[in-house]
Amino acid sequence: MRSIVENHITYYETKNADLFKYALLNLKQEYENKDQEIFNSTWRKEKGYIPHGIRQRTLITIFGKLTYKRHRYLIWNKGRYRFIYLADIALGVKKYQRITTHLQIKILSLIAKGKRYQDILDCFPLSNITTNTITNIINRMKIDSLEDIIIKKVKPIKLDQYLYINIDDTFLNLKENNKKQQYRVRVILFHTGYDLEKSRANKKILKNSRIFFFLKKKNEQYNNHLMVQKIQKIAQVFYSNVNQAKIIISGDGATWIRNYQKKWPNSIYILDRFHTIRKIRQLFNPNSKIMQPIYENLRTSFFNGNYQEMVKILSKPWFQDKYKTSKLQELKYYLKQNEKNYGISNQKYDFNIGCNIESTISHHIKWLLGYGSKAFSKNIYHKILTLHIANVNNINTTDLLKEDFIKKLTLNWHIIWQKNN
Repeated sequence: MRSIVENHITYYETKNADLFKYALLNLKQEYENKDQEIFNSTWRKEKGYIPHGIRQRTLITIFGKLTYKRHRYLIWNKGRYRFIYLADIALGVKKYQRITTHLQIKILSLIAKGKRYQDILDCFPLSNITTNTITNIINRMKIDSLEDIIIKKVKPIKLDQYLYINIDDTFLNLKENNKKQQYRVRVILFHTGYDLEKSRANKKILKNSRIFFFLKKKNEQYNNHLMVQKIQKIAQVFYSNVNQAKIIISGDGATWIRNYQKKWPNSIYILDRFHTIRKIRQLFNPNSKIMQPIYENLRTSFFNGNYQEMVKILSKPWFQDKYKTSKLQELKYYLKQNEKNYGISNQKYDFNIGCNIESTISHHIKWLLGYGSKAFSKNIYHKILTLHIANVNNINTTDLLKEDFIKKLTLNWHIIWQKNN
């Protein structure tokens, strides 16, 4: 049986290798045919391109290394003869390019989909690229800001009734000038509730979800007034009738998030359940027989929006320990501050469907770093994050990348062979 399995694997691996070899040979033939077409053309002779030997060129493709031959020409330019490879220009191959444009776009498209470096290397085993290759491709990529991309590419969605805005910060170690520094990523998740058609009992799917982010050094402060204006502007790009919708703002209870609600007309603030329940659990462990009933009462009161009942429960002298007593006071203060914006009272309403910002940060911000101790360059990570968030926002990143490469491609219009056939 072992030999049967080994023969089966060997058969398919051999067939796969044969397909790649055939693809390389076919591609080589097409490149050399294009070179021959230019060599035989009348416009090439009329423009004074003098043949001066044949040279080889090697490019890295998705099929492996491709080596092809093309003519070298002499052209009189600015008082002297210069060498030029007309086939390379016609094929869009730059002077020092080693990797085909196709492979570069494929790699960047996978980056946009949230694939990490090792995943990408596994996709192209015959290309013999390295992590440094991927970094260099990203580094050379010129891309607009996420806001500019969204304004150009997004088609606004019409809102039904509610627009949910979940906000939170996360902190990352990124390198700038080869020094690790902490950066603050402010993440804004927009959505219109749960998609009832796609959701399942054990998995809720957000409807019309969109993401935006801001990246700054940790010690750089945001101007709350300008930040709210910016978020409103982005929301109006994503959705066509924001001013007519009810805005539901939710987060972990930070003062700056509560202030956003004060500055946004027709908005309601809701305290994130996850953070509140976690604070309650830390004091009243539900695994303890003594604390479990207290935890359940607090949890039920919170879900029902009964702030007064929570205060009543927490006012009792539950702990003798100074540390836990201190934490209990902190919890009471936390609840009091959030109730000023009715963050707890609003828990009881049907439009409260919870806050999804923590999972968003985990899946779309931290995932890209691989949850490890390694630190990306700030410039590289910003480009990766911009591409990925653009992709999450249903923007065709492959088309976006093609546009970027077309802009960088400077063709010599004298040799556009398509017009000279």
